[in-house]
Amino acid sequence: RTRPNTISLRSPHWDRMSKDLRPVYTAPTEAAAKERFVEFSGKWGQQYPAIVRLWENAWSEFVPFLDYGGCCRIARGFGVRVC
Repeated sequence: RTRPNTISLRSPHWDRMSKDLRPVYTAPTEAAAKERFVEFSGKWGQQYPAIVRLWENAWSEFVPFLDYGGCCRIARGFGVRVC
């Protein structure tokens, strides 16, 4: 389940955007997450550059969450909660 935490995105695109972001924060490795993020950025970066910058600026803080594998991950501050 995903939900916005820190970004108030009042957009009809939120459902599609969160679906496209899910492969980033559920990736098995940092390299896979980076690949998915590049895809996400290519699709949404021009329309929502602040969201892309948020992830780029916090990438080093996000990466340790990937070590938790498929168990419950809470990425507070990155706009998502995964359980």
